[in-house]
Amino acid sequence: MSSTSLAFGQQRVGTSSTRTIALKNNGPTTLSVPSVAISGSGGAAFSVTPSSFTLAPWASQTLLVAFSPTAQGNFEGTLTFTTSDPTTPTLSIPLSGTGVRPILVVEPAPLHFGEQRVGTSSAPLIAMVRNAGTGPLTLLSLSISGGTAFSVASPTMPYTLAPGMSMGLPVHFHPTAEGLFSGTLSLATSDPEYSSISVPLMGIGVMPRLVVEPAPLDFGGQNVGTTALRSVRLRNIGSGSLVISSAALSGGPFFLTAPPIMPLTLPAGASQEFMVGFSPTHVGTVTGVLSLATNDVANPMFAIPLTGVGVGSEAGLVFEPSSLDFGTQSVGTSSTRVVTVTNVSFGPLFLTSQALTASVYPSFSSTTLPAIPFYLSPGSSLNFLVTFNPGDVGSVTGTLQLTTNEPLVSGATLPLSGSGVSTLLGGL
Repeated sequence: MSSTSLAFGQQRVGTSSTRTIALKNNGPTTLSVPSVAISGSGGAAFSVTPSSFTLAPWASQTLLVAFSPTAQGNFEGTLTFTTSDPTTPTLSIPLSGTGVRPILVVEPAPLHFGEQRVGTSSAPLIAMVRNAGTGPLTLLSLSISGGTAFSVASPTMPYTLAPGMSMGLPVHFHPTAEGLFSGTLSLATSDPEYSSISVPLMGIGVMPRLVVEPAPLDFGGQNVGTTALRSVRLRNIGSGSLVISSAALSGGPFFLTAPPIMPLTLPAGASQEFMVGFSPTHVGTVTGVLSLATNDVANPMFAIPLTGVGVGSEAGLVFEPSSLDFGTQSVGTSSTRVVTVTNVSFGPLFLTSQALTASVYPSFSSTTLPAIPFYLSPGSSLNFLVTFNPGDVGSVTGTLQLTTNEPLVSGATLPLSGSGVSTLLGGL
């Protein structure tokens, strides 16, 4: 007989493993083993069969030693054989083993995604799977229930988590309709204590809908140089929160007064008002667009048409005096008068042309006008000279015409008249 040691290594708490020991009688006489016992502080974790036997000369006996830890930690004991061998009345074999227990922790649980726009996918929520115990844990499979609303990126199974090791499982929520969705993330493991573990999944499919009143927004007629304000109401008639991330105006003399701070969030059923202003700078119809960027997939860029009409005086230009009669003027001599033209409209005007009727040219001419085109702001005036220089005897009548860039504002017509007389007659 010779002694050895028996080390079981790690063993899951609550389970058993066995080792075999062969005891051989190397003598010519029968060997009696009346007692096979286990002792020591950790001996209760070990067991042996058989507990006694007899060996014929040169025969051997196989014994089964089991290690069944009931708690975590190191266990040590001694397997002792009591024999009839006078030289070796007892034989002791050290026993050792370690009880281990994996602890599966999944955090957080449940996973609540909150509101998610129908037809979109959420940012992932991470289910952190961690082995907080002292023994390895093998994940056998991973599955999700709850239809197609939830999905998970799974590693290749089986997957073993050593003690202290963790793994993140990214879970997405992509609702296909409005309403509450629930599902379950299920993990199956090789450990009897954690044969299956479930993580509840929850999320709400929402569909916010933006309604703008009024749309389009028509300011109607507004005097040039004045301002009109109109209220615009935004309403969320859908489910879930409506997020307006920006508001932008393009085209025309439109503006927002005290615009809301962006992003603007409107819960379901909520509304928000703000003011849009219109300040026309010239006569005529102008258009613009108020664009709202939203999380409403049906209207990601909600466009509100804006219209208004700048209104001004129909008599855009006025001459002073309203007509020029030079009376009689000797042929070959000239006379000059000062004329004032005033912009009496509500907006700026560009004078685009001046023209004398053919009947008065070249007897009449205008000088000192700026080069065409030129600009007259509302209420401003400009002085220029009109000269009568008859080339023949007789009456001359016609007009001086100034035109503007505004189709709704008339230009100005200055009647001109005068008579050319003979210098000889004028000297009698």
